[in-house]
Amino acid sequence: MPNMFNTVGEYLVIFIAITVITFIKLLITPEGTPIFNVYRTPSSLHWLKTGVMFIILSIQKLQRMLASTSIEYENLETPQLLAHDNAIDFVYFTACNAEGDNFTASIARRSSSLADAHLFLKLPSSSLGLMEHPNTPSTTFSTDKSEFHAEGLKMISVTPVKKWKITYDGKMRATADSSRLYSIQIYLTFRSSIPIFDSVVDIDSFLTASAISLEPWSVEYFQLLNKKDRLHYGQFGELSGKIVIEGKEYTLSMDAIRYRSYDANWNWAVVHRSVVHYLTAENGDRFIIGKESMPITLSNLTWGFVYCVREKKTYPLQGCNFELYQHGEEEEPPMDYAFICSAGNRQYAIQIKVEQSSVCYVSKEWECKVIERICNAEIDGKRGWGTSRWLYRNVYGKS
Repeated sequence: MPNMFNTVGEYLVIFIAITVITFIKLLITPEGTPIFNVYRTPSSLHWLKTGVMFIILSIQKLQRMLASTSIEYENLETPQLLAHDNAIDFVYFTACNAEGDNFTASIARRSSSLADAHLFLKLPSSSLGLMEHPNTPSTTFSTDKSEFHAEGLKMISVTPVKKWKITYDGKMRATADSSRLYSIQIYLTFRSSIPIFDSVVDIDSFLTASAISLEPWSVEYFQLLNKKDRLHYGQFGELSGKIVIEGKEYTLSMDAIRYRSYDANWNWAVVHRSVVHYLTAENGDRFIIGKESMPITLSNLTWGFVYCVREKKTYPLQGCNFELYQHGEEEEPPMDYAFICSAGNRQYAIQIKVEQSSVCYVSKEWECKVIERICNAEIDGKRGWGTSRWLYRNVYGKS
């Protein structure tokens, strides 16, 4: 039988034909049904779209570096202007230590002189167990327009990106006996010399590209994705001071994470779920590991940062096999589970066991349910501790 292809040109034609046919097949291959009709799965063009998006994001990051422009976080530490009815200005602190002391507090300033605030703490030496604000599960209070201040809880930036003061003077109740209220005074100081990590700018480009490539692309989609006037950044540090319960003073020193968020036009309806783990290993390594689902833009986003104490450096998360649809999607969140994540070209195996939790609802209409969970952890065989924050869209509202 004679040779069918005798020249390089003939082979090239065949190669091009196969490539075109393969590409057309990829284009007409339907996308899979989203898991739980929410979480999109990779289509046949996933890796091509990821590659394109990764190049675009990498170019944007390079342009920012060459332009020598940086975000002036010092100017963003103070309360921001709430020009829109849906604007939100949020500060969140969570802290814990090896002895089991735990403190979490947040204030989200809203328009119309309202704020969503949540406060809970656990001091094993007090023998009172988990304590929370007496208005829990409601979080909405009237507030001063110009401060992070709600119902006796106040947060003040003393030295931008270095030092914050947290105070509280009011009542709290033990979850084990909600009938009794305790007089509480809190005097805590957050300090940090660790640089800010920006959840928009510093997130791993490949993770972002992969999440964007899961979604159907259109002009309208990218307009939503490029929404301006928002910021999300955090910082690892230490929280220390004292808490006075019914006149008895407790001195504390805890590993802490501060998270700051602002959005000029935020709508809770875009959120389906999110889970964020805030962890510390006994060797001093720190972790913030997030999974978010906002189906209108990113139905399955992984993000986070790891601070390596040995290198004194913060790395963006490069991957994590924790999936929202496998953990608490149609059932209660698990109490004992594990996952693997990677950062700085290193993998971490993390085992989580939940001790206790506090439930609250965000906004005046209870648009989202938040479960703050106190956790023990094992991180690569080392003891760890921390909290996790599980947020669910509450479609039923305040019913």
